[in-house]
Amino acid sequence: DHYSLIIGEMTTKIITVTGATGNQGGSVINHLLKDSTFKLRAITRDPSKPAARSLIDQGVEVVRADLNNQEEAVKAFAGSHGVFAVTNFWDRRIETEKDGEHEVPEGKLLVDAAKKAGVSHFIFSSLPDPQKFDPSLNKAQHFSGKAEIEEYAKGQLGNAASFVHAGMYMTNLIQGCHFKLPNGEVVFTLPVSESASIPLVDIDHDFGQVVAKIFQQGPASTGGKAYGVWNGLFPVTSFPKIFTQVTGIPSKYQPTEETQFLDMMGKFMGMYGALDMLDMFKFYERFGGGDPQVFENTKALGIDFASFEDWIKRTNYKG
Repeated sequence: DHYSLIIGEMTTKIITVTGATGNQGGSVINHLLKDSTFKLRAITRDPSKPAARSLIDQGVEVVRADLNNQEEAVKAFAGSHGVFAVTNFWDRRIETEKDGEHEVPEGKLLVDAAKKAGVSHFIFSSLPDPQKFDPSLNKAQHFSGKAEIEEYAKGQLGNAASFVHAGMYMTNLIQGCHFKLPNGEVVFTLPVSESASIPLVDIDHDFGQVVAKIFQQGPASTGGKAYGVWNGLFPVTSFPKIFTQVTGIPSKYQPTEETQFLDMMGKFMGMYGALDMLDMFKFYERFGGGDPQVFENTKALGIDFASFEDWIKRTNYKG
């Protein structure tokens, strides 16, 4: 009846998701759709695109807004109980350090907009700052910039803010981290030694699970905390072992020389972007996911993480 409909609308909390058609935002949407206590709002610059139409078909409210404009961002966040915010460092080629300086002001604008809109729970997709672990790791700009936004959010929002730190996407293995030899053998290759272990995540399966759990638990217990989104630290030599077990295709791990890595990635994402990625892998090799407490926080959420084997089977990955 009409009365119960009104009560339902009053108790349904709006969660607004930025980057809703991307890897992280899409995973958040998919997992929050399973929870009827939340009503979802997605922000896009172009609601007419097929990805946005698909969200509308799933019952998601799609709002047009330019999130580089604070007035539009505040309007888009209005009435939201929660906001999931993600910035996109890699939306352009990063040839110089200056090319990557756009992310921090964009992220701070989202924090300010959430504060002005009275958002109760702001979850930001952040990363640790490698320079806090070793000052020489000063080129991982897409890490340090997010860490700067995280600190700003803590200062502006206090315990109304929570943070998620994603590990390396398993899908990144498809994008330039392997090659095939003429004999059909698959070679996995990263600029880390054979003894390295790195944080690895099935972004579609796991990222949204973690964010949904944080929203469900609320800022009273999750505010001010960062959560590592990865299924533990994964030895790089396990890539070929598990891949071959699942697919039957022979494979091995072979470290990439730094100069070769920079040349390959520089063509793909720009020279400073390649230096950024190299520092990221140096950080992973030496410090894993950063502060161990970040993953301890995640363990307390009771997440059913996908394994590398699960991901290979689910995506039918053949190298």
